[in-house]
Amino acid sequence: MNQHHALPSIRRKVVVLSVVGFLAAALFAASEYSASGASKSSNTNSAQPAPGQTTTRPIAATVRARYSFRSDAAYVAKVASDPTATTDVLGIPLLPAERKEIVRRNALGANISAISAALTPLGIYGGAWIDNGDGGKLKVAVTKTSTPTLEATVSSILHGQAFQFVHTNITEQELIAISLRVAKSPEWKTKMVQSSGVHPQTGTVSVVIATEAPKDSESTLGALFGPALSITRSPNKNVAASGYRDFHGGPLIGGGQLSFGADNQCTDGYSNVRDSIGRYYTITAGHCFTNGQYVYQGSGSSNPIGQASSSTVYDGASTYCDCEVIGQIPPGTGSQNVYVNGNAQFTFTQAADSFLGDTVCQSGARSYEMYGQNQCGFVTDDHHTTEIGYAGGSYQLVEGVEAQWTVLNGDSGAPVGEGTSIKGFISYTNGVALGGYSRASNVGASNVYLGF
Repeated sequence: MNQHHALPSIRRKVVVLSVVGFLAAALFAASEYSASGASKSSNTNSAQPAPGQTTTRPIAATVRARYSFRSDAAYVAKVASDPTATTDVLGIPLLPAERKEIVRRNALGANISAISAALTPLGIYGGAWIDNGDGGKLKVAVTKTSTPTLEATVSSILHGQAFQFVHTNITEQELIAISLRVAKSPEWKTKMVQSSGVHPQTGTVSVVIATEAPKDSESTLGALFGPALSITRSPNKNVAASGYRDFHGGPLIGGGQLSFGADNQCTDGYSNVRDSIGRYYTITAGHCFTNGQYVYQGSGSSNPIGQASSSTVYDGASTYCDCEVIGQIPPGTGSQNVYVNGNAQFTFTQAADSFLGDTVCQSGARSYEMYGQNQCGFVTDDHHTTEIGYAGGSYQLVEGVEAQWTVLNGDSGAPVGEGTSIKGFISYTNGVALGGYSRASNVGASNVYLGF
């Protein structure tokens, strides 16, 4: 939507949707990505670099560097011209061995939940993640010296695949507890604190405060919540990602544009959504449209979908899902499909959760129109609580997930996925290279569930 903002909160919970399992296959439209980055709609917005991006550092080089792949200009050009290169997992050309490596990393990371379940009861577990900057190693943080028994426990979960223990002074549960205390504190309510996130990689809770916060804010927060806080000041507020995949008529496909007037534009998330008595809806971000507002497919007002309702977002709210449903829509109007590159369609078959280092892609209408391809990146924070400002005030998003990728205003509500798994819906953009999303496992907060 137009100049909406965003918020956070934290909590790990079991996926309650029909999760058949974790598919560690090609990412978010595997064979469906096109090498060219696809066609444009009739909208005439030119594909200019986002703020902070430059044409001297192509996006392919930037993404490759994040994954510790060779990224000098000559090599990037060589890969792009290689006939064996594919773009199906990151939206940039990768050689077969590089593609295989990304798939390996995600398959390895799918074991993190099992590692957490095994080590958390021991009181020593500091978190686990795929370290994409260090060759995609799986790292497991513990507060005690590793023992043969501990190594055997993790190795059995990973079926003998390599991993690395690293030492930490604080458990993941302690970090989560600190972040929750920050999110519920008077300092948050007075807007001194904008967001908090858990970072097992550094054993810290990152806290962002406003540039104009009192000079003693760092010492005040440190005294209240302890030395694990890593505090930064930022003039940026999380802005609700408020687009063009401007289709009129036909089935509702995830990644398509939704609108109410010229300035209120968001992205359709998923349209096989049902309530307890079987009525069908489509879903988008909760801040996009006000309750009762008629929402349209594409721009203009020629293709009404239905009324926005059951929004979890209002001024002062704290929610696990920045989401709302639109409808009801007639059976057969919606689908389980999402637009991928070239505006081909791909089908989700299940929901799954996110983990640190997980590579995910988002199908935002606006960023697709701007760059000609879906945007991909890896998860940098899977326990993020943030305050989101929007036209009606501000609200707190709890248990959000943040990734290093491009999210633009107009992408709100877009589906986030990996392989055949839907993982969430875009909520906000935070500067040039970060954007957050609500977990698909939390759509129950809107009293609906995802159908497959």
